[in-house]
Amino acid sequence: MSTPKPIMDALSGSESIHIDAPAERIWDLVADITRMGEWSPETISAKWLSGFNRAHPGAKFRAVNKARWIRWQNTCTVVVAEKNRELAFLRPGLDGGCTWSFSLDQDDNGNGTTVTESFTQQHAPPRAYRALVGVLLGPGRMDALQNGMRTTLRRLKTAAELT
Repeated sequence: MSTPKPIMDALSGSESIHIDAPAERIWDLVADITRMGEWSPETISAKWLSGFNRAHPGAKFRAVNKARWIRWQNTCTVVVAEKNRELAFLRPGLDGGCTWSFSLDQDDNGNGTTVTESFTQQHAPPRAYRALVGVLLGPGRMDALQNGMRTTLRRLKTAAELT
């Protein structure tokens, strides 16, 4: 008899893709969080909060997300905004919070860039929270997050290579 897989047995994940575009072009897409809904299958929309209009450390934005039939909002804070290199933001929450990032590593010739999307939870979520997530979002949450990052990166690749 096999042991059931925990609802959230990992606290981090990442996916990478090579995009035939310079880092500057990709940065312009990723750093415009108002376009995040175009890339992410889980993000419906994102908008800068009052007083903020671009990615820089301390800037705040609100994202509206969905998974299955559940919708929720997050107020995130940009923690890293290194132009053409990395965008990272902190999403607080009952699960202890999570940092999401997009890292850009441009090829030596400047024509292509490897983009890595990743997330890292700050703390292991409490057992009750994990159980609730399993009921609301399904038991395969980690797989859904990995698949979502792959989809996000494929969509970003398409947009960057068409620009």
